Amino acid sequence: MSAANILQALVPFQQLLEAILVFEQTHFQTIGAPTVLRKYIKQSYSFIELSLKQDELLYAQAVFEISQDQAVLQKVYVSDRSREQQLEASIRNNKALKDFRWTVAGAHATQNELVVARCLAAADAIARRAVNCAHGDDYRPGCYSSVLVSDTEIILSQINHMNAKSLKHKNDYCLRNLVFTIPLIEQVQVKLSDHQLGPMRISFSDSSSANNLRCGEAIMEQIKLEQAAYL
Repeated sequence: MSAANILQALVPFQQLLEAILVFEQTHFQTIGAPTVLRKYIKQSYSFIELSLKQDELLYAQAVFEISQDQAVLQKVYVSDRSREQQLEASIRNNKALKDFRWTVAGAHATQNELVVARCLAAADAIARRAVNCAHGDDYRPGCYSSVLVSDTEIILSQINHMNAKSLKHKNDYCLRNLVFTIPLIEQVQVKLSDHQLGPMRISFSDSSSANNLRCGEAIMEQIKLEQAAYL
């Protein structure tokens, strides 16, 4: 599944998160305590987290697990614990995920702005080089261990730390981090150690054992190819 398809599959969750935001903002208005809440959606393997943060602190969260192609609600949290049952009821009554099926929802790529679409495609091409390359390189869906979407950016991460902390695998471990940050509002700052591809920042490091460095070398090769093709 491509990154664009993953984003398409997450659309119903974005709609639900927007409804949760409205639900909580209405509560704050009722008690006369207006506040700013920011939305975040994170998908990692089979789990999807919908979060609202207040001043970078977690205010509310709903966690779903994709099981047998369906979205199963696993957890609801609100910092004001007295509101958890109300929020859970509003989530279960919301129509955004009615008859939801992950594979159907992600069957077609979402229509992104051209620059974002190019970045997503380039990220896929780079991340794909390490899929099934070494132990721990089995990702789902798509080529990533996590996908984070906020109002300001998309972050695609492919992290492999297989056996990195194991004393039994001193000569066979992965310690590789590949993170793509695609801005949706303003340009992200690029560090000297990062790579730039259009507006996208690519953070990459690989301190794996010698027998697994070929995976990182393939990623670096593809980064250079994508940078040259983007011009």
